[in-house]
Amino acid sequence: MKLNSIAVTYGRKVNLGDYNSQHVEITLWADLEDGDDPELATSGLRQMARHQVMNELARTNAKLAAEVKDVFMGLPVAVREEMEI
Repeated sequence: MKLNSIAVTYGRKVNLGDYNSQHVEITLWADLEDGDDPELATSGLRQMARHQVMNELARTNAKLAAEVKDVFMGLPVAVREEMEI
């Protein structure tokens, strides 16, 4: 059996106090081509999903904003600037 695609879901819930919470979740898919390493692709998707969720949470939570300030789309900001995204 050949593995053709993978999916990763990552979510996080943050307590905002006063019986409120914020939940953000994302699912990412990737189609694999011949020669792709499924474990490496899964790891990359996991990292990208986590960073996307953390970036969304950071928009409304100052404590998390410091943790994600140097990351964009799962890539360090320096890499993003080199790619001119």
